[in-house]
Amino acid sequence: QAFVDMLNPKRMAIVFASGSERYLLIPAELDESHVAIFAPLDFSEQDGDAPWRICKGSGLPQLPEDPCKRDPSKMMILTASALAASVALAVGALAWNFRSSLYLCIVKQPTQPTGPPSRRC
Repeated sequence: QAFVDMLNPKRMAIVFASGSERYLLIPAELDESHVAIFAPLDFSEQDGDAPWRICKGSGLPQLPEDPCKRDPSKMMILTASALAASVALAVGALAWNFRSSLYLCIVKQPTQPTGPPSRRC
């Protein structure tokens, strides 16, 4: 019996029986690591113009339309407003703490600590 890979219909396999054991023989030129779902050829059918096959009589519903393809401008408005809000929040935090005594610095190499200048009385 012929078997077909549901994900790539170009790949075929057959069942080989030896005594009470049965083996699925696949072509040797396939990559060692790949995903395949083999099903009997008689029980599968092409899924419209998709590159894969489905089980006969499965009656799968159509995939929903991608909302970004319908009106991408709405998604871009949400993204732009989220970006503007995060930038405004960062600028607001910096402005709020502008006069604080905390400073940010980048340390590039270790230095010997120095204390306050000594005074002689």
